[in-house]
Amino acid sequence: MSAPAPSASASASASAAAAALRGQTLRVPDLKALFRTWPQRRNPHYAALQPFVTDILRRLATTHAPIGKRIADDLALLATALYPQASWDELQGLALFTIWIVCWDDIVDANEGDLSADFSKAQAWRALTLRIAELALGMAAPLPGEHVPVPDPINALLDDFARRVCASCDAVTCKRLYDEMAFFITSCGVEQSMRLEGKIPPDYQSYMEIRSGTIAGEVFTWMVPFAASIRPMPRAIADSPATKTMAREICVIQALFNDLLSLKKELSTDCVINAVTALLEPGKTLDEVVDEVVGILRNSIALYDEAAAELLRAVAGDEEATLAADKFIEGGRLTVTGLVDFT
Repeated sequence: MSAPAPSASASASASAAAAALRGQTLRVPDLKALFRTWPQRRNPHYAALQPFVTDILRRLATTHAPIGKRIADDLALLATALYPQASWDELQGLALFTIWIVCWDDIVDANEGDLSADFSKAQAWRALTLRIAELALGMAAPLPGEHVPVPDPINALLDDFARRVCASCDAVTCKRLYDEMAFFITSCGVEQSMRLEGKIPPDYQSYMEIRSGTIAGEVFTWMVPFAASIRPMPRAIADSPATKTMAREICVIQALFNDLLSLKKELSTDCVINAVTALLEPGKTLDEVVDEVVGILRNSIALYDEAAAELLRAVAGDEEATLAADKFIEGGRLTVTGLVDFT
């Protein structure tokens, strides 16, 4: 899966969008109320995970100093909030991935990332990461005579996590996880290219083609089989259109929730590749755009619930598949309420 890059002629100006928004008041309603019927829990291993995460971040900060600021972000809380059902062993692996994705993204971040202004070097970084993931997740073997890349400290976390997944999950889960990670990494490249060119997507649909990758919602969704010990993942679930719908709506929900809360920060850098700017049109007020975003959120929640019910109907009569479907459905909801709780 790849994210198409909008052409420069079809893209709007980021600076113009930022100028149009500055000075307006952003009123965000109580978004937590939207998820009142969805489950929310905390993993009981949070306290034990904190020093595990802190030690890793301190080690990474010795080679990437800005990462030291991440210690205060409590990434242990993020991992436990997203996956409250995970056992201690799985939780350590999920924490490795959480640290990786946050710190990996920081490298090309618009503010202070080492490669934020160098697209060519950032592309090489992304290609290296993809190859490390491909090999570690068993999607490919080293080519004859290939020098297998030695992971840098950040990608070493991904390598460690991927090997843990391969040791405990089936090939279907590993393949789906790799595909979605590749989509995330490729989409980040598209977003960086647009940011450096001072462009934003011309409309909401074009925006979501990119954002559904950069939010990594499907990556986190396909962590659920690992976190919830769904082994093996029944093909009736993995291949179901309902499952694809649920993963897609998780992306929409996480993206829009994050966009509403991050808009003010993005305005400070003129990096406004955001759902709000994608929906903003002449004559439409900011309050109207926020109402539209909330409406899309409500619709996505309903579509997830409908797809979940459809999946359960499809596996009815198969006790093992029904149990797996229940875990997968709840796990998807927990990645949303966990993010909401953490934020």
